[in-house]
Amino acid sequence: MKYKRILIECSKNYAAKIFRNPFENSDFQKFSSFRWHKEYEMIYVEKGTLQIKKLDKTITVNSGEFYLLNVEEVHAYSYISPDIDCLLLNLRKNALNPYVDNKDNLVPFVIENKIASTNILQSLKVLYKLPEFDHSVEVIKVKAILNNILYYLIKYCIVPELNYVRGSSSNDFDYAKKAIDYMYCHYRKNISLNEIAKHVGLSPSHFSKYFRDKTTVTFSKYLSQIRLEKALLDMSVNGVSVKEAAENNGFPNVNSFIVSCKKICNRTPLETLNLMQS
Repeated sequence: MKYKRILIECSKNYAAKIFRNPFENSDFQKFSSFRWHKEYEMIYVEKGTLQIKKLDKTITVNSGEFYLLNVEEVHAYSYISPDIDCLLLNLRKNALNPYVDNKDNLVPFVIENKIASTNILQSLKVLYKLPEFDHSVEVIKVKAILNNILYYLIKYCIVPELNYVRGSSSNDFDYAKKAIDYMYCHYRKNISLNEIAKHVGLSPSHFSKYFRDKTTVTFSKYLSQIRLEKALLDMSVNGVSVKEAAENNGFPNVNSFIVSCKKICNRTPLETLNLMQS
């Protein structure tokens, strides 16, 4: 797929997920393809260099620097040096809710203020050096650091009218984002082409061609991939049977689940689950 929405599972202790040195070879593929998500993303580089590819430009982040990606910005990591040492922070949008007037609006940030930039960088350096992120005692410090970052973002960096790049006139992705959001919210029910086209505000024929152009797959295949992802996760996390996973996650029957899994993964659901767990 050219673009993919990523679901980020935050820590049970705070509205954020923190990776240190996430870019190992096994994970590189998922970071090097275009993606977007509902969280803010901050990348701090302790050592080495990386490049963030956006739809309108490429950003280079060198040792001792950081960069902020706003909610829903389409991005990919186009180059990661072999000696990279870095920290990746995904901060959930609802962490801002107590401090902003309209909780439904996207709040974009631009870090141009020197005070904010200096203090956020220092906070990320301290966070990078913590031995653990979810230890019962360290959580206290992590929460304090995250609150400090939020303070400087909200006080100095909000740009209410910023139209940051989520698409462009020649490569607009906003309709696809709206459709993918809808699929993730309603994948358990039967979603028709007419229904989702109406939701995004396009005719069925226009939407069908548009969606395939943007994602390289049909709407129905993308929906099947979401259901497959959810069903396999259901089996892995909740220990449900193949039949229950199919019923819980929008497949019309268990055979549809098995056929879909074989087409996409070249394995049955149980074979795929065993591979995932190994």
